[in-house]
Amino acid sequence: MGILNADGAFAEYVAVPVENLHAVPESIPDEEAVFTEPLAAAFEILTQIQLDPADDVLVLGDGKLGNLCAQVLRLTGAKITALGKHA
Repeated sequence: MGILNADGAFAEYVAVPVENLHAVPESIPDEEAVFTEPLAAAFEILTQIQLDPADDVLVLGDGKLGNLCAQVLRLTGAKITALGKHA
């Protein structure tokens, strides 16, 4: 089952192992569950770079992923600036 009971993009061409799927507890609304993968990507940044509280960091983009990245990077104590098109 895909989005709104429709198959996903290229569903007829792609197969993934069932082990790749993770059950989402009923207690987590879909509107929150969809952020699992982007939030994991944001946390991956911290495995790739070392940040210190004295660092100044510029996040390019202030959309959903940019905001998630900024929030995760802020956990390091570094000064975060997001640059994008939103006020």
